[in-house]
Amino acid sequence: MIARTAMESDRPTQPTDVTTWMASVSFLVLRLSSNFFRDGCRGVPALPFLAVAAGTGADKAMPRFLLGWGRADTASKLFTAYGNSLQRTGLRVRCEVVNGMAKGNGRMDPARALALLWRIEQEPTRPSRGPRQGLTVDRIVRTAISIADAEGLGALSMRKVAEPLGVSAMSLYTYVPGRAELVNCMLDDVLGEAPSLRDADGWRAALERYARGGMDIARRHPWVPPLVSSRMLMGPNETAMWDGVLGALAGVGLDEREMLCVVHLVNGYVRGAAQQSADADHDVRRAGLSYDEWYEKTGPLLERMISAERFPDLTKVWRAGVFEEPGEGLGSDGGFEYGLQRVLDGIEERIARRAAERPAP
Repeated sequence: MIARTAMESDRPTQPTDVTTWMASVSFLVLRLSSNFFRDGCRGVPALPFLAVAAGTGADKAMPRFLLGWGRADTASKLFTAYGNSLQRTGLRVRCEVVNGMAKGNGRMDPARALALLWRIEQEPTRPSRGPRQGLTVDRIVRTAISIADAEGLGALSMRKVAEPLGVSAMSLYTYVPGRAELVNCMLDDVLGEAPSLRDADGWRAALERYARGGMDIARRHPWVPPLVSSRMLMGPNETAMWDGVLGALAGVGLDEREMLCVVHLVNGYVRGAAQQSADADHDVRRAGLSYDEWYEKTGPLLERMISAERFPDLTKVWRAGVFEEPGEGLGSDGGFEYGLQRVLDGIEERIARRAAERPAP
């Protein structure tokens, strides 16, 4: 993930010259800019990234007009400053995970986070005087989840979580060390919604239930898929989920490495399908047009550009009408089940091949 890479490179470096430093961040600039361009923000300047040297001294060699957002001491502050500047100009920053991670996930204390995830530390004792706030870690986590569900992970802050609870943001730090630990608890909490696989009829039925459950979680909580692929700590719910799905594959003839690869394969398919669904919903909200409305506007224009002589195979598929409704004929889920079955077919073939390779008793 972009955000994770940026946070792990938070340490100041000492490049030999400005050119070296600029080259070292150019890839990051292009990756971030591509997200903004995809949202129609073609006028977004990338130069401020190049103008902020996190403790390297490179900013001294830069023209002052490039330092419009001030000097950032760390990469995370750079992300936040640049994102805020874009929002002030009226441009929408789509990459919520980058903004979310830049607000603290890179500074998580693993020991404290694990203790919080597994509820090893005792809840703080209420003071004998003052209002009885009734706060608990679970209540804070559930409130944060509702905010992320409604507004996205980028909108989540300790202050915003404190408001519906009727307390100050500082009160939350008695229970949760910071935003990074809170996000980790949120992820594990929603993964607890995964269905049990214990009574599934065989490994295929178990993986079907596992994948559908994951897709359901992603639909209820669109902020989850990007986090699952990042370096998050495992809590009790995620641990139980992994134990369950690996247990469903035990005894089918795959070795431990293949079992793990199978789970990663299914997870990757679900995560990709979930992100596609979230992107489609986002596009509808951003453009204010349904897919059918968008197709009616753009279809005739594209037909003028796509010729059978230049693009014969695409033209054949285009004229078949399948682009008008990509998921039609593949189920009400837009083809998720169709793709899942093809993934499972491949796994089944591998299991059968492994069985054929085993020597006869």
